[in-house]
Amino acid sequence: MVGDIVESICREYCILALEEENQLTKEAGEVDADGVALLCCSGDMRCTTRGSGRTYASFCGCFTLIGCHTGKVLYCAFFDKMCAKCEHALRTNKPRPEHRCFKGAYGIYGTEDGQTTGVVDEEWTESSKAMETHGAFMSTLAVGLYRFEEFGLRARISSFIADEDSTMRARMNGPNVPGILKPVIKLSDPNHLKKLMTGDLIDLRKQQKWSGRILSESIIKYIVYNYMVLLKSVCVAQHIEDRVQFMIGAIANIVDHLLGCHGKCSDYIIPDEDGKGKTRHWCKVAGGDADHKPNLPGGAYLSRSAVDGYYEGIRMRVLKKYMDPVVIEKQLHGFLRMVMSP
Repeated sequence: MVGDIVESICREYCILALEEENQLTKEAGEVDADGVALLCCSGDMRCTTRGSGRTYASFCGCFTLIGCHTGKVLYCAFFDKMCAKCEHALRTNKPRPEHRCFKGAYGIYGTEDGQTTGVVDEEWTESSKAMETHGAFMSTLAVGLYRFEEFGLRARISSFIADEDSTMRARMNGPNVPGILKPVIKLSDPNHLKKLMTGDLIDLRKQQKWSGRILSESIIKYIVYNYMVLLKSVCVAQHIEDRVQFMIGAIANIVDHLLGCHGKCSDYIIPDEDGKGKTRHWCKVAGGDADHKPNLPGGAYLSRSAVDGYYEGIRMRVLKKYMDPVVIEKQLHGFLRMVMSP
């Protein structure tokens, strides 16, 4: 009884939030030639058992979709791989009692009689890791096809902020998604970007069998920190004409900055937009603090002679991937959307 009431309230809240997100998106002029609202949303999966990055063993979870204009939950998808009553009947070899079984995947939108709309699976047989991908797929259909028969297509998800999962991107643009709901552009989430770059640097250290002196945890954190500061500063700056080219040059300069060569750091100073002529210095030395001690081993920049040749590998094997113009554009767009969200 209580569960039905909670679900009903949640359903009404999500529908109202979707209507508000739709209206704000149209007011912002984010529509296509047919007047269909092009929603930008952020989504993530919450499981009862935390995944380790390699092992996902949760029996249930909830995928939540959030609108970037309202910051409200637009859709929820629930996953259950087992039902207590069904499992008990199976163990005791008794017939299953009459009950509302939630074993499967189901969405929150529905009618007064409890029938859900969109994609509903009779039984969830895929892995726990696939829950997030399927939740993104369900939300793409549910948001686009909500009240479709009454009003036609009113809104669709055009850009989606989530983790760096190519499977999710392929599923949201796959053959099971109607053509009127495509394409869905996958944008980068800043938190997952930090994890991704950290993982790339750790993998490089293992592949090259470098010692901790060459690429220690503190050095990795310093590289990732500088990258995220650049991304955030360029994202909110108003006076940079070509943000992509600015980012390419600044990312390439991170290695020189790490080695204490600050000759080019002054080329990548972020202008302040307060109109007072001030500037933001992501490099403290270029900002005039010659005695600045970085958060590196010994409180000093690395010696080029001590690690000669190693850090060019970082620039060519790891940072080069983040210097791709298409990647940078998605990262800036995704970061800006996250900053703008309520």
